[in-house]
Amino acid sequence: AWPHLLSIVYRLAGVSEPLSFVTTNLIFLTAIIVVYWIGVLLFHSRAAGLYSALVFTLTPEVLIWSNTVAAEPGAAAFAAAAVLSMLVFLRYRKTIFLLLTALILAYASQFRPESIMIGAVVGVLLMLEAPDELRHSRFWWIFALFVALIVPLLAHLFAVRSMGWGASGAKFSLSYFTSGNFRVNSLFYLVNMRFPLLFTVLFFLGLLLKDRVGCYLWRPRLVLIVWFLLFWGIFLFFYAGSYNYGADVRFSVLSAVPIAVLAGNGARNLGSLIARKLGTAVSHTIVTLIILGAFLPFLPFVRAISQEAWAARADHHFAHEMLPLLPDTAVVLTHNPNMFLVWGKNAAQA
Repeated sequence: AWPHLLSIVYRLAGVSEPLSFVTTNLIFLTAIIVVYWIGVLLFHSRAAGLYSALVFTLTPEVLIWSNTVAAEPGAAAFAAAAVLSMLVFLRYRKTIFLLLTALILAYASQFRPESIMIGAVVGVLLMLEAPDELRHSRFWWIFALFVALIVPLLAHLFAVRSMGWGASGAKFSLSYFTSGNFRVNSLFYLVNMRFPLLFTVLFFLGLLLKDRVGCYLWRPRLVLIVWFLLFWGIFLFFYAGSYNYGADVRFSVLSAVPIAVLAGNGARNLGSLIARKLGTAVSHTIVTLIILGAFLPFLPFVRAISQEAWAARADHHFAHEMLPLLPDTAVVLTHNPNMFLVWGKNAAQA
């Protein structure tokens, strides 16, 4: 889905390396709006939506990877769009919105191998809020359309099922869970180094605190927990799933939306407690400052150009510098033909 989306952008606006990054930036901005509406529709609160969007916007790894051309920001954004589309359908119960959900879900499923799991999240949401839909014919013909649209994806996943992906042993194993992935990927949210600890606190407040006096909305919380556990938990068993493994911390972006929405609900609940003593306007100000204050220490981390990928950056710079010396008829044999093709030179996979 990600190279397909880029190909559409290139066809409309021309092939350009900077345009690739702008596309990811626009996806990030769109995701912020989507997260806002998920918070509003799940918890029936604009405050929950605003705080959710703010937490998502200020999540350090989301900011970092939304300025790359990695697939993860698009995967997270389109998964969120599929959930939002289902929420809109549940609100209005119009066939057009159910059809839209199927179309977005089919596209969202194809960003990464595990992206197809967002179908389980959408399914849980439907079963919790509108199980009666299974009795209507419209659900089944739209579901059949969805299956037809992902047949190429299923065939592809089956065809590459035996590929090693660089693993020296099994790609997925319980041993990776016990040998460090669980510890590393749990501490990621607790040590306040790459993810604000206060966002984690707000996440648990959103999970545990009542939304109003005597009211605890358990169904939206269950949907968000399933969403988080699927896209966080899958990497606990993956050989390269540790957030400390190379650049694989980008996998955390895939579970950033459910974390942000629950944290946004926690911020709303915290604000409600403060409002009882100080008033609504003051509570909004305090909670917003708390979220901003939690992020500010991470600004140097977000802005840093660190040691990671220094050799790749040097290769990229050198290749671009040598580009004018290549005749137009040259064909570059390389492990990364993409950048030469984007620059307008012939290239083939070595």
